[in-house]
Amino acid sequence: MRSLDSVRSQIEKVDLKMKDLFIERMNLIKEVKVIKDELNLGYTDLKREDYLKNKLSSDLVEYKDLYLSFMDYIFKLSKELMND
Repeated sequence: MRSLDSVRSQIEKVDLKMKDLFIERMNLIKEVKVIKDELNLGYTDLKREDYLKNKLSSDLVEYKDLYLSFMDYIFKLSKELMND
């Protein structure tokens, strides 16, 4: 059995990767905002959100509901960034 500190250290490494990916995603959202502004499109695309949630969660059994909640929150934050 691994120690608590060992597992926490591993979680911290995952969290750091997630932070970098989050920043990358938010930077891409800024690009989406510019493009949507140029095309005079709204920021919310529920069909796209549903498509992504279905595509990215189709292989999940364990944690599927948690992952979908996570994605909903990411979409919420993305829209907040576009509306700034």
